[in-house]
Amino acid sequence: KVKKDEAGFTPQERHDIILATLAEFGKGTEAFQLRWRENSDELLTGDILLKTPMFWFMKYKWGRHEIETLFFKARVEIDVKFDRALQQTFGGDTGPRWKGGGGVKKKNWKRVEDTTMGHDIDEKEKNNDKQYHGLIAGPDPYKFQYNPVVQPVDFQATGGVGKKDKDDPNREYGKGPWDPLSKNPKDPSQGSGPKMGKGKLPSDDPNQDRVKLKPVPDYSKWKEPTGDNVCIINIECPDGEVMKLHVNLDEPLHYVKKQIEAKAKAQGKTYPEQKQILYFQNAELLNNDALLQSYGIKNGDT
Repeated sequence: KVKKDEAGFTPQERHDIILATLAEFGKGTEAFQLRWRENSDELLTGDILLKTPMFWFMKYKWGRHEIETLFFKARVEIDVKFDRALQQTFGGDTGPRWKGGGGVKKKNWKRVEDTTMGHDIDEKEKNNDKQYHGLIAGPDPYKFQYNPVVQPVDFQATGGVGKKDKDDPNREYGKGPWDPLSKNPKDPSQGSGPKMGKGKLPSDDPNQDRVKLKPVPDYSKWKEPTGDNVCIINIECPDGEVMKLHVNLDEPLHYVKKQIEAKAKAQGKTYPEQKQILYFQNAELLNNDALLQSYGIKNGDT
């Protein structure tokens, strides 16, 4: 007799439920081909579903609702890593989740006033609550008194000008010793500004003052990178193999695709540059002109 797991399914029952759900969605088993073969005697398990990269679900046009429904019907609990990949790839709200132990986590909304229904509340507790809200009289531990402060306003003391101290509007003021718009005779004739130097004399060598620019890299055809800044990144190919690339992190994404096409061609495979779709941390890299370091890619990343 085959023993059932904690979810109440035998391995064969879960395998049959997965296949029935795939038929309901009109989907095949291609998304799981990295870890499972259709003609083998191996059963589809929850571990295979959880370890299927999000790339394969996207490639075969799975939606978030279909993925969550498959896991729910097969009674497979979605872990934190798979949930994070779902959220980063599809966004949106979560659907029903199998939590194990025969229960599904659901939202349970409850009004605050219903929390005491069906419970006996102590009379002393009621009185304390009423006293707290001021509904019944009780001893007040705090004694507050209102003591207004009378502060006279004195314009003389605070810097104001009294009416008797104001100047007569018809008063005439004396003329200054010199016109502010004309030059002061006491100013030095040479002026008070900075002293100007002679400046730089031109050089006889025309190449001396030229700006030296870095040569513009040629990204039209891939070449093996050189230098001290060469890093290694891993490319997980559709056939399941991992291709190691030597790159500079200041290279654009389309140049990396040229290397993938060249190395795949050397292995007898065909990965055209224009048809490649690259993902990093379950997110598609959309800008082919962006540098690898701008995507946050580092040495050893996949």
